[in-house]
Amino acid sequence: MRRAEMTDFDILALAAEHTAAGLPSLPVVLIEQEDGTTAKIPATRGCRGYLDATVDDEKFLRDVTFARKIGPTLAAGRRWCIGVGVVPGDGDAIILDCDVKHGSLGLETLETLKARYGNEIEAVRWRSISGGVNLALRKPERRISNRAPKDWIGIDIRADSGFVVAPGTWTPWGEWAWEQGEWSDLGVMPDEMAAELPDASPDGKDVPPVDRHEVVAFLAGSPRTSSPAAQTAFNAKLTELQAMTTGNRHPKLVNVVGWTFGMRALNLDKAMQDIDSVWGGLLRPDEVHRRAGEAWEVAHWVAEREIHNRTIDQATSDRSSALVPQRSKSGSRPWSANGIIRTMATAEEGTRNATLAWAAHRIGSDVNAGKACRQAADRACEELEFVARRAGLGHKETVATISSGYAAGLHGRGCRS
Repeated sequence: MRRAEMTDFDILALAAEHTAAGLPSLPVVLIEQEDGTTAKIPATRGCRGYLDATVDDEKFLRDVTFARKIGPTLAAGRRWCIGVGVVPGDGDAIILDCDVKHGSLGLETLETLKARYGNEIEAVRWRSISGGVNLALRKPERRISNRAPKDWIGIDIRADSGFVVAPGTWTPWGEWAWEQGEWSDLGVMPDEMAAELPDASPDGKDVPPVDRHEVVAFLAGSPRTSSPAAQTAFNAKLTELQAMTTGNRHPKLVNVVGWTFGMRALNLDKAMQDIDSVWGGLLRPDEVHRRAGEAWEVAHWVAEREIHNRTIDQATSDRSSALVPQRSKSGSRPWSANGIIRTMATAEEGTRNATLAWAAHRIGSDVNAGKACRQAADRACEELEFVARRAGLGHKETVATISSGYAAGLHGRGCRS
């Protein structure tokens, strides 16, 4: 017999149960799909996915309120409800998700792993809403990637870089139900089995890919009312876009959308409607049908990068802070490329190539001077490339300029702009 959807009390009680076992929780919007599967979208006010998981009841309830607010938008007319997600790695657990959707061979692979490593690996397990099986084991003492070994066909890994729907979650169309054991019964993963699992990337780049629903949540998570200063600056950007001619208007669209999505005090939903209106007015009648949705396509691309970069930034600062020197050798503030990136992002047309060369050279010089480590500089160069491409520079010239500028600074040579 199917149950009604979980109430806020049910959701909070289940989250508290898992938090007591050491696993932080987050609300997840669950959407019934036409093919019988269930979409699972993390829905938190911070719009950072699993990185917003918490053990704080008040913060969790605020996120539940946000999830109920954006749920109808994410579901787009389909049946939906809210469930609970947990981050297993924070509770020293690793999950093997043995998938059966669309003919996946997860259960067959599970039998192979049991024959190889023993039946003890499934001492703690639950059944997912799709009929697949989730195994929980004690996580090895290192950060584990989401990438499963090649011969683990049909099995997904979740530990340090993602979330799973918590056992005990139910919907009107199915549930995630414990079959045996619980978190306190986690067994140690056999050494030979653990040796097959790759380490997580130190810069956080093995985070799960951004789902299109997360882009909608990102837009919905912006302020409902723009600050006066942000609105004034945005209006000026719209005026610049309106003044564009046929030859340079598309790079300007990318630039304006990118700038807009970096504004934390701007209502992004309303801003995108304004950009879309202005963009449609720039098109000739023969272009309207072909390029009608282009502004929104650019917006979704930029939003995906913004979400991904914020996730990487948080993963790096929260879980891999040793990569970035906390203090420079002189004892001043930690090294940051934010000012360099900002200079590139605001460079005027006609000066962008020279600014890009200067920025890359500055990053390389800071590494040469011992102010920044290589990993932090690499990440800064990637962000620099993104900002440059967003400003309208071509891929080849951007990569070449960054490479030569960074190398010159790294080896103490002068900057050629």
